[in-house]
Amino acid sequence: MNDNSASYGWFDIHLRQQSVPGKELGWSEWRTADMYTWIDTDYYNSDGFLSDYSPTTTYGVRAVTVSIGAGAGESRAQASASQSWSYTIRDVVVHDQSDFSQELAKWWHDVAEDKAVGKDTYMIEPGATLRFPESGAKEWKEHYGIRYAKPPKWWGLGRNWHYTTESWIEVHIAMG
Repeated sequence: MNDNSASYGWFDIHLRQQSVPGKELGWSEWRTADMYTWIDTDYYNSDGFLSDYSPTTTYGVRAVTVSIGAGAGESRAQASASQSWSYTIRDVVVHDQSDFSQELAKWWHDVAEDKAVGKDTYMIEPGATLRFPESGAKEWKEHYGIRYAKPPKWWGLGRNWHYTTESWIEVHIAMG
């Protein structure tokens, strides 16, 4: 964002993570159960600062609006800027596991695997605003994880859902 500040630069990050479970593809009964997303702002640069993030914990709503940005006067910002977007969370509980003291924006999307959202392609879109000194490196780590579930075989011995361990990737982001 153009903040007119010689001291800091702010970056609005719009994350997008998609799951396409086996049930949607028609080749298995596996469904989306959990999606884990986080941004570790100071992992590579101790001067990285988590300025804002969204959403926070939600229960029982159909959609969430993400609003992030920096306001005038915040850490010497000379201008205000913000971004907003929405995404569907019907039959999904968003758990906010973020921690400003660790410069960490972190979300766990608990997907109802027995509902349509668990069976179909689903995308989450959380976001955060990061601040870095203008003169230093602008680097952070992003984590995208997912866990799948398969329903029990009522005709067999097991009567419990079967879950995978978390599969994940981590990405090192570096800006010039």
